[in-house]
Amino acid sequence: MASAPSPNGLPPDDGRDHLTRPPDATLSAWEVAFGGVALVSWFACFALGSFVSSSSYRARLLGGIESPPEFVRVALIVIMSYTLTNIFFLVSVSSALGCMLCRWRVAGRIRSGDGRSETAGAGTFEYPAARVYLACFLRGFLLYLMAISGLLVLSTEQSVEQTTQVQYIRIGGLISAIGFASGFDPNLILKLMGRLTDFVNQPIRGG
Repeated sequence: MASAPSPNGLPPDDGRDHLTRPPDATLSAWEVAFGGVALVSWFACFALGSFVSSSSYRARLLGGIESPPEFVRVALIVIMSYTLTNIFFLVSVSSALGCMLCRWRVAGRIRSGDGRSETAGAGTFEYPAARVYLACFLRGFLLYLMAISGLLVLSTEQSVEQTTQVQYIRIGGLISAIGFASGFDPNLILKLMGRLTDFVNQPIRGG
């Protein structure tokens, strides 16, 4: 028997997995199409960041472009190829792909809160797909903010303005892997936020 939702619309805290689809549920056509588009989009963004140098296009934007169509074209190239903006798309798409793996995974059994093994999806309260994907997008945006903050603080000005291909591949691959993991398991972000909160709340000791 399925658990009834609480008055506020949220599932009861029964320790079950509320993000995956029941194993007998059919995938909607839009979700399958969205998964294919997301995968192709990740490869496209990674290729643009790896092989297209944005320095000359950024110089053109700063120098001024009189033609509006040309301005839009150059601006789009910069947004999609410049490292600080390109990794936003990488981490967002990676988070969505990780979320898809979580929802589409085939698992025979899940572990309930009291330690018993139960059939996957039995008695679960399923969130709407749109809500799940929007939540993973926000988790990806948090990772993006942390990534660019780390780059701006720890990297040199030259490496930020002129990122080499090897540097981009390392940054893009790492942020994509973390984004995928956060999309698959939302608890990773909760643990990360908990550690950040504990670090910020530490008392400042005098020398």
